[in-house]
Amino acid sequence: MSHGFIISALATNSGKTTLATAIIQSLEKRGINTASFKLGPDYIDPMFHRFANNKPSYNIDFWAMGNQNCLAFMNQLQETHDLLVGEGVMGLFDGRYSTGSSTADVADATNFPIVLVINCAGQGETIAEIISGVLNNTKHRVVGIIMNKYSSNQHLEIIQKSCQSLKVPIIGWVPKHDIITLKSRHLGLIQPDHYDDFYQQLDLLTTFIEKHIDIELLLRLINFQPNNTQEKLKHSTEQIIITKLPILGQRIAIARDQAFSFIYDSILLYWYKMGVEIIFFSPLANEKIPSNADAVYLPGGYPELYLPLLAHNQVFIISLKAFANLEKPIYGECGGYMVLGNAITDEKSQTWPMAGLLDVHTTMSNKKLTLGYRQVTSLHSSILGTFGTNFRGHEFHYAQPIVNTSSDTNLFDVKNSKGDELGKMGLQRKNVAGSFIHLISIV
Repeated sequence: MSHGFIISALATNSGKTTLATAIIQSLEKRGINTASFKLGPDYIDPMFHRFANNKPSYNIDFWAMGNQNCLAFMNQLQETHDLLVGEGVMGLFDGRYSTGSSTADVADATNFPIVLVINCAGQGETIAEIISGVLNNTKHRVVGIIMNKYSSNQHLEIIQKSCQSLKVPIIGWVPKHDIITLKSRHLGLIQPDHYDDFYQQLDLLTTFIEKHIDIELLLRLINFQPNNTQEKLKHSTEQIIITKLPILGQRIAIARDQAFSFIYDSILLYWYKMGVEIIFFSPLANEKIPSNADAVYLPGGYPELYLPLLAHNQVFIISLKAFANLEKPIYGECGGYMVLGNAITDEKSQTWPMAGLLDVHTTMSNKKLTLGYRQVTSLHSSILGTFGTNFRGHEFHYAQPIVNTSSDTNLFDVKNSKGDELGKMGLQRKNVAGSFIHLISIV
């Protein structure tokens, strides 16, 4: 496997997502048919990729999806695209000892070259020593370096002088800018559809990045050779699946708007391949459950930002309750789980009534980060499968349950990635089920 590269960094907040998004759009402008991927469990970074090339961006997660599945899927993507562009997770080696699936490990497995992004902010000559240490102590194929966020001409001159002896070419010197400043909130970057005129801002960003990164040099360094994409498309079988989740119904209504957006493209791909009809609807727009749906999926997202609206959108709430009364499957993850509960208390300690379909009340007023991979086993038969069904997934939330007891049945037995017991999580009531855990795949 060699038709791709991975944009990595030494730490988070180095600018990987901004640069990856602009580079993807720049390559597409050159007529290069790209496919993008994000390493690890992340919903928001792939959203930016999708804006750049108007295609799905797939999460590649060796721990949750299996090494061989991921490699086979990436090989398949190469059959239908000219070039794969990946964005790493955290720093280059982060995750190596906890899950064995760091960015460097994926680069080794795929033989993809690495473009290393260096955050220059607050550093001078030390940058060159850090880079030399990484290059001298790794077998990984770092083919180019992008120096990001230098603050002034004087700062640039200092870094350039100190980096003259590096053995890897520097393909970009990118000054600090505010064309798109990717701001964060409690679950990560603010989503691109929360910006005004994001497409226009992205065009400006890409034009700016093209002035400061040598894209043609990048293509030479990764040994890119254009191929006949149409011929590859004609011979592609597109059969590889990397995630498998229970098929909730033949026609699944999925909430999708600014409050409910955390769903992996690979999950949608699996359901599509299994002949499922996907119908999107918007709770924020007070849309009712589509009448022809036979299952509802409420994914995670940011419902806590829209509690007054959700609480008053009774067309949505009443239709959700009516759907539950028909004993059709309803499944909620994280934010979707919270909305299925009795109420959500916001950061100002004001409580907003929700659907009341599960006996849980969550709060944002005493925020506490819960984060990590999860090994999950079904405690009972439910809409998610039979007793003992095993999943892999992850948790990432600040909301907390106010009371940990419930009249409903617990859904899962949960362990972390190391196998440590975390207890029982999630709830089910007849054909309604949910938990804080984002399921990635059955294992």
